[in-house]
Amino acid sequence: MPERELPELIADSLKTLAREHPPLYGRLVQSLAGLQVHLTLDNSELGIRGGEGAVTVGPTRDPQVHVRTSGPAILGLLDGRVSLTEALECGLLDLRGDLEPVLAVHQGLLLYLHGAVRCPSFPDLFLRLRMVLSGSPSPTARCAP
Repeated sequence: MPERELPELIADSLKTLAREHPPLYGRLVQSLAGLQVHLTLDNSELGIRGGEGAVTVGPTRDPQVHVRTSGPAILGLLDGRVSLTEALECGLLDLRGDLEPVLAVHQGLLLYLHGAVRCPSFPDLFLRLRMVLSGSPSPTARCAP
């Protein structure tokens, strides 16, 4: 996965959410206010920061939450093959940190996903994401029954 494509795609998705569903974006900003998140997706790493009035992608200095996942897990979430709770329970998605920041990031992920399904431009972003993740093995990640 090219190192610069993922951060650019996530930044574009946040801008799209802000433009196409401001109420949910506002709730996302509130949920992540003051937090720094370090995301590891397969072999790519990036930071997500909640600041005044925006959620941005860029370096983090002292992240309170570490998220580890894979391309197949993300596609499983987006395709509805696995819920966020199931992904957490079976290890497809790993959130690490103190309880309050982890709960805030969990809430932020829920808000992001709820917004994504309500924004008309997200299908194009999902297509871009699929193209970026195409090098990932096993695009059908699921929790074991």
